[in-house]
Amino acid sequence: MTQSPFQQNIDIIKDFFRKPIILVTAILALLSFVLDATAGSQRVMNSIPLDKLFNNTSNAFISTPNINLLSLLTAVAFLLFYLMSRNEKSQLKAPAVMFKVSAIIQLVAISIGLAALIVCAVAFSFVLQPSDAALSIPLTAFTTSLLLIVVLIVGAFVLTLAISQLRYANSIRKSLTSVYISAKGATLFGIMNIIGIAIEVVTYTINLPTMLSAIALPMSMLQICSFVISVAAGITFSVVAIKYGSYIKNLTGRFVTEPQQPVTEEPSDEQPVQNVQTVPIQQYIPGIPSPSEVPQAPTAQSQQTIICKNCGEQLGPDDYFCNNCGTPIER
Repeated sequence: MTQSPFQQNIDIIKDFFRKPIILVTAILALLSFVLDATAGSQRVMNSIPLDKLFNNTSNAFISTPNINLLSLLTAVAFLLFYLMSRNEKSQLKAPAVMFKVSAIIQLVAISIGLAALIVCAVAFSFVLQPSDAALSIPLTAFTTSLLLIVVLIVGAFVLTLAISQLRYANSIRKSLTSVYISAKGATLFGIMNIIGIAIEVVTYTINLPTMLSAIALPMSMLQICSFVISVAAGITFSVVAIKYGSYIKNLTGRFVTEPQQPVTEEPSDEQPVQNVQTVPIQQYIPGIPSPSEVPQAPTAQSQQTIICKNCGEQLGPDDYFCNNCGTPIER
């Protein structure tokens, strides 16, 4: 029995999401969420007051619960991907919708945050003056321009990352509900996410001595473990995206068929049969005379009257001499 293209796409995606790396990614993401929720989010930052923002004379910490619901939603989606892929009747609709919703929410949140950051950067550049005593660095045209450039570069990177994740999630959703299968944005998202994780690791490593000197040892060790687990989860998540893009690309490449060459027939030893025209068979119909019995219409020659030019005697059509005077008849 031939499968429909719709069911064939579902089976292809199931074959990918039943791999062990999907389960590892889901477990690491769930473990990272639990550790973050337990320890709380404590980030090493400079003093909140503006007069100490650039002096780095003291350190303060923002201690708030890190309840990352988007991370939890993504972890549950990948766990469902792995479990439902082992069910033959499953259509994978629930995890695909969850993954897409998480990507949409993340894109909206990043867009709002990026817009607010640009507004703050512009206000910081043009509202504050170099004569403000609260600042220890001069606000020149170079520093304001550099600040805006950094904000735009970081914002463009984060926005592109969120858009590629949405395309990645949307491609999975469309592949499950149509005859077309694709992996748009998957490879780009995986590569950019790895770059973002590398930048985060460098930043965390630079701030690690300050964090260890300010936080109690048990809490700092929990923070480090939480960060390591989250980095591992992010790396496996990126690897899954890259492998998914490569998997679909290699698979769709097999569907491309080469143009068939025209088949040339070998000459046969047998002589070709010529078309023989057959005489149509006449069918006897009662009451209709045969062609031989049908009276022929008189021709023009039989209807012509011949008269002898010498004596005026009327002659028959078969006469060659006049029967009266013997004059030859000119025809």
